[in-house]
Amino acid sequence: FPTRLLSIQRLDLKWHSGKVIEQLDDHTQVTHCVFKAFSSPYKYRDFCLLRSWQEVDGNYTIVHRSVTHPNVPEQKDHVRAVLLSSGFSIVPCTMQAENDSGGLAEIDSCVVTFIAQMDRESVMIVSPDLLGETNELFESMLNIADCINQQDEEKEYNPHDSSGRSPPSSGHSVDLPESKHSYS
Repeated sequence: FPTRLLSIQRLDLKWHSGKVIEQLDDHTQVTHCVFKAFSSPYKYRDFCLLRSWQEVDGNYTIVHRSVTHPNVPEQKDHVRAVLLSSGFSIVPCTMQAENDSGGLAEIDSCVVTFIAQMDRESVMIVSPDLLGETNELFESMLNIADCINQQDEEKEYNPHDSSGRSPPSSGHSVDLPESKHSYS
């Protein structure tokens, strides 16, 4: 699991705020996440989620599901949404693409699959995108692609390179949160 991410709010246009409530082990957390609701700018949708991740043979799995937690009571200004067992599968792969000289080059890539089982309040977060009323979901996916590309550029940068090339800007990056610290 990556140890650094760009600001989640920059990546996900629907994101409002969130924090780690409890760190259960090195790969499992209880989190509180709040999202903007297209149908009402004054009511947010919030989740209390159990989130876990693991890496096996270079493949990553990130799973979520709603839980109840005494430190995350329902709030008057939020609508509690429910996410049933859901998550991401991230599988590295190599693909071929045409390079600048017209030949084929192998490119390291990955296939990301997201499966979500949502209640009606959860669906309200993404339904405007699915109905063509907004394009925030698409823009968020482009932001994630930009984040991945920036991380690739940072990996390619060699501080001992004699070319005088400057490191890519990483002013937007933040460390993943520790227990009970906010992130946004």
